[in-house]
Amino acid sequence: MADISKISRSAPLPPPERKKRAVSKALPLSTPPLSTKIEQIAGLLREEVRPLIGRVKKGKSSFP
Repeated sequence: MADISKISRSAPLPPPERKKRAVSKALPLSTPPLSTKIEQIAGLLREEVRPLIGRVKKGKSSFP
């Protein structure tokens, strides 16, 4: 049992940089990065929320 623990401790771990590179290569280039997706969603939310904010500011807080 002691021999197994020694072997697992001495086994070198690959640096995390290699894993990140492999993941980025595996992802298809056609998909946009997450930040652009978040920006698109935020833009859509802004478009839908703006008229509601306008109604609340005018005092017409009743929702349809």
